[in-house]
Amino acid sequence: MAKKSGPRRRARRNNVINVYVKTDPKAHYRQGLSLFLVDNDTPGLALRKLDMLGRRATGTYELTFDKVRVPPDRLIGGENNGWDCVMSGLQVERVTFGCHNVGAAQGALDLAVQYAKDRKAIRPPDRRQSGDRAHARRHADRGRRCRAC
Repeated sequence: MAKKSGPRRRARRNNVINVYVKTDPKAHYRQGLSLFLVDNDTPGLALRKLDMLGRRATGTYELTFDKVRVPPDRLIGGENNGWDCVMSGLQVERVTFGCHNVGAAQGALDLAVQYAKDRKAIRPPDRRQSGDRAHARRHADRGRRCRAC
């Protein structure tokens, strides 16, 4: 059984939490790391929600371990093989974050183009406003090219 104490950060509220533990302190960080699945209602585990900026769709929590005991059957990938587990999800995570950021950029572009189209000036149209429309058209063209990629 692995025992863990002390605070940790950046877990998401699920029924099960991935906990990476240094199981061989003398080994290189890639060899001495193990992955355990820990139920979030395990005795000795406390979760405290952190107030974060942005990305509030999923909560970020501080985890505090107070003599938490995890049975050996909750070890994933074998002892000291946690680094392989971390790396196995990295490519999927990169693609996911890339898709999220492209979607966010597309949403910002759509809002900016709509604002430029709907914008009304207090004074009659002049060259500056026609320049704003041309600027909005250029950004809209860039957005169409982005979608074509």
